[in-house]
Amino acid sequence: MQDKDTDKETIMIIRDGQPPIRFKGERIGYGCPDQGDDTRGTNVSIYETGGGKYVGKIERWTRWQGESGHTKAASFAGFSGLIEWLKEDCGDDKLGSISQEAIEDAIKTRPGLRILFVEEVE
Repeated sequence: MQDKDTDKETIMIIRDGQPPIRFKGERIGYGCPDQGDDTRGTNVSIYETGGGKYVGKIERWTRWQGESGHTKAASFAGFSGLIEWLKEDCGDDKLGSISQEAIEDAIKTRPGLRILFVEEVE
């Protein structure tokens, strides 16, 4: 039996105030601000692990003197849990534009995820 992790990159995400997350996987989604403001921003990355889990990373950065950025990340058994975590980060039970961009990018990479990011109405 072939190990499906053999072709995956080992990724380590350093988080503020928590131990790093290390896994074998690949980035499947990414969202970043447009180039209008290059002094502060938020980047969102979505990873899929070799074991089929998802890792979300939110990196807030600044170029302002006296300010510092920070990074948080978490792992999830399913894509829906990742979406909820991104909503909680933004507040108001909705996604920020950068998070939504990262999710849409992940869906382009893994079209089967689309069913988890649609509101069904009968």
